[in-house]
Amino acid sequence: MGSSGIGRAGGRSGSKRRVRIGDTGQTPLASRSRSATAERSLLQTVTFCLLATGAVMVYSASSAEYAISAGDPALFLKRYVGFGLVGLVVLFVCARCGLALARRLAPLLFLAACGLCLAVLVPGIGVEINGARRWIGAGALQFQPSELLKFSLVIYGAHLLARARPERRTLGGAALPFLIAVALAAALVMAQPDMGTTLVICAGAAALLFAAGIPIRQLAVAAAVLALAALVLAIAEPYRRARLTAFLDPFHDPGGAGFQTIQALVAIGSGGPIGVGLGESVQKVFYLPEAHTDMILAVIGEELGLLGLLGLLLLYLGVVYCGLRIARSCRDEFTKLACAGVTATIGGQALLNFAAVLGLAPLTGVPLPLVSYGSSSLVTVLAGIGLLLDAARREATAAANTKARPRRRQPPTRPALRVIEGAAPRERAAGRAARSGSAGAVRRTRP
Repeated sequence: MGSSGIGRAGGRSGSKRRVRIGDTGQTPLASRSRSATAERSLLQTVTFCLLATGAVMVYSASSAEYAISAGDPALFLKRYVGFGLVGLVVLFVCARCGLALARRLAPLLFLAACGLCLAVLVPGIGVEINGARRWIGAGALQFQPSELLKFSLVIYGAHLLARARPERRTLGGAALPFLIAVALAAALVMAQPDMGTTLVICAGAAALLFAAGIPIRQLAVAAAVLALAALVLAIAEPYRRARLTAFLDPFHDPGGAGFQTIQALVAIGSGGPIGVGLGESVQKVFYLPEAHTDMILAVIGEELGLLGLLGLLLLYLGVVYCGLRIARSCRDEFTKLACAGVTATIGGQALLNFAAVLGLAPLTGVPLPLVSYGSSSLVTVLAGIGLLLDAARREATAAANTKARPRRRQPPTRPALRVIEGAAPRERAAGRAARSGSAGAVRRTRP
């Protein structure tokens, strides 16, 4: 009786252990939900840190010059804050329903961006500044359509590639229509001309193709062809050729093509490890061209030093980390590809600006995302981050809903049934013996 009782108790405890082990099948869902929520919170925190850094540094980089020329040291700070608020509204909308709208309107959004980039080239519509025709509008309300084209192309590419079967995702197969769209976008942007934005577009497209599973060999061949084309285009135009020679030897023409590079290096070198102090930059006052836009990183290096540059780099790495983690966790193919492309576009733009200001690449005129002054860049980058937040929210909600569903108990397998059927006769025999023993004991106790 004792042994049969232990067997039954052991069976119960074993079954309880099996239930607990089976319940751990929900652990990845709970972990996925917590991870998506944590990445969403981290991405929001990093975004607000970059916006705060941008507001402070735009004011610092522009206040001295525009206090003299415009009589308002806070002119660009006011504009930055105003466009930042617009961008936050766009971010909030995109974080709620951005992916659904993007999926539905992907072709239309891309065609609209191409149409706007084409309109920029029309005299009387496009605004020409410093020999480049890239803007539409007037005054502070100018809009740069190429900033919209960067993200609309990524969304359109995700829309095309997500519908194709994995075995058809090659450069000559399902990716061919997307490559045609990339070529069209690059041609429109190069006509403005804007080689820096073209490189950012190509970086986002390459990341999207890689995430879609295009063979590495084909991507390597495409990258080699693209590098050769970029070199030819850089040599073909005199001003690009001057930038290339200034990158190779900026001191060959210190008062001309190499002036901006030299002033940026002087600013960063003057900052040292900890900087000269916030607001104490000397290079930003009539020495460093475009101090509050393309070259704001040099002002950060001078005022906050190497520590400030490393801190800013960590913030951008945080954006890239969160974006890639969100893309990896997504189960929907369109969402996965869109998140990978958006993340690569933001990260590629930041990397290109860092490299140009630090003298590691030719100057391209690409702003630093969320930090440089630029209304179009600020709003579109915040919209892209809103799409990442929407993807993280959807993934966390889906994981939580799956976890909340009652788990259906699986029937035992055939070996388990044989064990139970074999154990049942022994348990019945032990029960009969126990009942007969207790009955005999009762009869013996009667008078």
